[in-house]
Amino acid sequence: MLSAEKASTKGQAWFCTTGLPSDIVVEVDDMTFHLHKFPLMSKSRKLHQLITQQEATHSSVARTQTKDEDDYDEDEIVEEQCHVTFTGFPGGSEAFETAAKFCYGVKIDLSPSNVASLRCAGEFLECGLFELQSYLLLQRVSASLRSVQYVCRSI
Repeated sequence: MLSAEKASTKGQAWFCTTGLPSDIVVEVDDMTFHLHKFPLMSKSRKLHQLITQQEATHSSVARTQTKDEDDYDEDEIVEEQCHVTFTGFPGGSEAFETAAKFCYGVKIDLSPSNVASLRCAGEFLECGLFELQSYLLLQRVSASLRSVQYVCRSI
């Protein structure tokens, strides 16, 4: 997240507050995340594909509806919010929250307690297979796992 961006939790909902309204809702287990498409699509191939599919479906439905309606305003643009639900997400809502923070550019802390679930979340979301930046989620998690393995072998 940029310096102006903050995360807040309200009950079972998690919000990234950037000053812009969220344009995607992601449900993971019992938690609802109100996020923005661009950061997610730029770092996750899976979310990119799911969002692109939803947008294509919604735009074809919207075009069909506007052809059927005689009195519509051509200047009016109504954008539907994308909705994605993950049941059985690897690592649960906690791992998704950390992966979402990564997508927003937040510095994430990798530790032996979260590295395995983040590795699984990164694989599931296909983070690190999609973009060519130097610190992709899967690369960071893999490096952390290697250091944990080194420490374990040293003991």
